[in-house]
Amino acid sequence: MPPSSPPARTGKPLVLAQRRELRLALTAGLMNGLALLSAVPYGYYATLAVLSSMGSSYGSTLELGRQRVLGTLIGALMLLICQEGLRGVPLPLALAIALGGQRLLGGLLGLQVGYKVGGIVIVMGWLVHSEQFAVWLPLRLFWTVVGVIVGLLSMRLFWPSSAVADGWTAWSQLLDGLAEALGRQAPLAATAPADGLVSMAPLRARLIALRSGLPAIRGELGGATGDHPVLTLLACLDDSGSRLIGLLSGFQRLPPHGPSDALQAVRQGEIALLRAVAARVQLWAQALALPAGRSRYRLPRAPMPPFDPDETWGPMERLLDDPRLNRSDLITLERVAVRLQLCRQLLDALERTERLWRRCSS
Repeated sequence: MPPSSPPARTGKPLVLAQRRELRLALTAGLMNGLALLSAVPYGYYATLAVLSSMGSSYGSTLELGRQRVLGTLIGALMLLICQEGLRGVPLPLALAIALGGQRLLGGLLGLQVGYKVGGIVIVMGWLVHSEQFAVWLPLRLFWTVVGVIVGLLSMRLFWPSSAVADGWTAWSQLLDGLAEALGRQAPLAATAPADGLVSMAPLRARLIALRSGLPAIRGELGGATGDHPVLTLLACLDDSGSRLIGLLSGFQRLPPHGPSDALQAVRQGEIALLRAVAARVQLWAQALALPAGRSRYRLPRAPMPPFDPDETWGPMERLLDDPRLNRSDLITLERVAVRLQLCRQLLDALERTERLWRRCSS
């Protein structure tokens, strides 16, 4: 029998570990060695804090570390209160009350993961470390804080990663995808196959992922509120991206117009407008890309000069006065009206975003 041929190579290099995993392993190893060399007991809690709080960026690590420390404090507080106040209550019921109170308090403070740490503090302190509780609890809190601080230092020293910089890069990539979708939508004719359309699902998924990264950006900016220029610009881009994706879906659901000369002229105007908007969104992507030397906290400048829709939209407005349009049937005229409304909304989203962008960066 002839020997079997080796599997074909895909050309994609095999990545055994990424920088994030290497940074986590290196930091956890260093922290574990420091804890073993130290004479202070319970040093393994610092290693656990490093493993549970280090995220993909400095902002996410700061938020996870804050929640872990706050959850430890809440768990310690509930443990102290319930151990004294529920002495005559059966242990299973007392633990349930303590865990329920800790979860309620953590929810009121907006904790998403820290309440789990508080629950572990309550259970371990009550069942395992009740004899050395006065020593165990302060040392656990101390090592947790040390682990969080070491994790934050690692995010600055080993392959630094910033949530704000990652946000600019991710938005640049999303706008690149939007510009490509707008450019591909422009020349589609009425007989275009369905596979010629750009799927909006990946763009929506990336937009949702960008929204989930806002807490890390807010934490990296020192708990900034919505009036911070960076957060204001990101909210503006979020609104614009959502509108552009929705408008693109509207264009795809509504086929173009019929073959008459007047309708073809309107169609050519739509194509010119979509291409102009695609080129402008591409400029947005280039402006958001983080070049070498630019601070990640400095707002990118809006493209200049301001977008001028007169070159594409002006001829479109004059075409609506063409009497030949009235010869079309009612369904065709309704389709023309809806597509023109989509064009107006496209221009409004573009102009509103650039107006707010210039206001934020001024």
